[in-house]
Amino acid sequence: METIGIFTMDPWTLLDDSSMKTELLYFDHLKFFIRGKDILEKFCNTLPKGKESFDKRMRELAELEKTGLISEYTLQQYELDLTKHKDDKVIE
Repeated sequence: METIGIFTMDPWTLLDDSSMKTELLYFDHLKFFIRGKDILEKFCNTLPKGKESFDKRMRELAELEKTGLISEYTLQQYELDLTKHKDDKVIE
């Protein structure tokens, strides 16, 4: 069975300097959920070194997506999973 880790991209995840690659030690695949990217970017830009951290995280996501180790978990996929597996199974 494949284990999948899901990240919600919030300001704290975006500003964290640690690499997401370390999470791949725990999971076979990572999915990320990001809502309101423009608002998150504006928020990060108001903080010292926030722009650099935001840009670095976006580059890392793009690189990991190219390798197939990470993919975006869209709202449509989430809703489809909810109808297919019921709420408790999606959370598992």
